[in-house]
Amino acid sequence: MLKKMLLALTFSFIIGTGICQESDLAQKAFLLPEEVPAIASEVIFLDVRTDKEWELGHIQGAIHVELKKVRKEIEMTLQDKSKAVVVYCGSGPRAQAAAKFMNSIGYRAIPVSRGGFMQLVAAGLSKD
Repeated sequence: MLKKMLLALTFSFIIGTGICQESDLAQKAFLLPEEVPAIASEVIFLDVRTDKEWELGHIQGAIHVELKKVRKEIEMTLQDKSKAVVVYCGSGPRAQAAAKFMNSIGYRAIPVSRGGFMQLVAAGLSKD
């Protein structure tokens, strides 16, 4: 009984604190907005929204490449393919498309799914 309680407490702590190793990122198909603040210092943020959306606000320190330009510009913009890249948009589909392409050419890109910029801000990330 005590073992089960300790195991449950440990699991709750790990989940509740958002502990996530960079190696865990490679195993993830997507991130939920609430998972991102815990790993923010370990990743590059890529915003694939339109120029107009970007100008209205974006995650602090993010790089911007519109989805329609990702195929042509991503390798010039992000030359280090070894660093984990969190890709976001307004609600998820554009981020998923960009991450899929990026992963096919050697990046470690993880899209934010079931949410986007506004949900990332609500989860605690700073915006510019």
